[in-house]
Amino acid sequence: LGYKGGGAVLEGSAGNGVMLGSAPDSVANTAKFFGTELDPITCEICNHLYPAARILPRGFQDLVFPDNSVDFAIGNVPFGGDIFDKRYAALNPAIHDYFFLKTVDKLRPGGFLVYITSMYTMDKRSDKIRSALADRADLVTAIRMPNGVFQDNAGTRVATDIIVLRKRMPEEERNGIKWTESIKIGEDYVVEGRNVPLYMNEYFASHPENVLGVMGIGKGLYSQFDPICTQPPGVSNENLIPWVKRKIIEIADKQAPVYNPMEVPESNAISFIDRFAADNVWEKQIVIDEKTGALMRKIGGVYEPLPKEITNIPDAVTQIKDILAVREALWNVMRTSLLTNSDDILADAQKE
Repeated sequence: LGYKGGGAVLEGSAGNGVMLGSAPDSVANTAKFFGTELDPITCEICNHLYPAARILPRGFQDLVFPDNSVDFAIGNVPFGGDIFDKRYAALNPAIHDYFFLKTVDKLRPGGFLVYITSMYTMDKRSDKIRSALADRADLVTAIRMPNGVFQDNAGTRVATDIIVLRKRMPEEERNGIKWTESIKIGEDYVVEGRNVPLYMNEYFASHPENVLGVMGIGKGLYSQFDPICTQPPGVSNENLIPWVKRKIIEIADKQAPVYNPMEVPESNAISFIDRFAADNVWEKQIVIDEKTGALMRKIGGVYEPLPKEITNIPDAVTQIKDILAVREALWNVMRTSLLTNSDDILADAQKE
């Protein structure tokens, strides 16, 4: 795809860091990795294994950072359930679709994502999510893997897709690849006396070589009438994973480079990763940077220096720091009163 490293790399559902650990040296040694993992223990394990990365213990919906700031996003997105983010409330996306929507907004123009997701991202009858994505990004390629490929490491037998999207530059024309429609394929299947149509994304209908299995109707995640992708004839269970890997490499080797991000100074591109604000700091709250002693304010989830119009006022910095010291002393009294019944301990906190 042409990405050789550098800039910011996002992993919105990091787990214990499998994707981070798979990065080639050229990327691992030059890029700034960041992301989220909802489970705090798993997040701690990931940060211990990959201390250079910044993985935060929160849901992806709670990670606030600038739009147009990510060079490359990768991950195996969660599946099942809904998620709320008022920015995308009108689309009411399922959680796996939400990851695509938010990530595309966060990509720099020319940046791209590689996500593993369920087949329903591409094949669901409604095109509203795909159309919303296509308004800003082009499909580079997609690869469908048979049911059960991720059974061992993810516990799911649903068919999965690898989807590669590239965010377009301002005023750039679409690349012409059609992928927003889900179309009926062939005649209806008859299952238990019931006629069941098979719908599949138009991209896969036009690129059957990217479907690494046989599409049909059968027992899937929800019922015996689900669309499924079974392993191809002649490929045994023990040879399925190696065979899928070889086919993915063959498809990838034919792909022309697409990574060509809009020029952004490196410091601006990734500096926000080192400035993520703590969860217990509210928006626009002023704090003192522990390393530099500078006054910072939480803006959009990250710490930003106070405007010079404020800090250049004579004695303003000193006065603000004095006020912050009073605030901290007050909070200390409040915390102490909640944690102790001792009047002496509380009196000591009040003296401060």
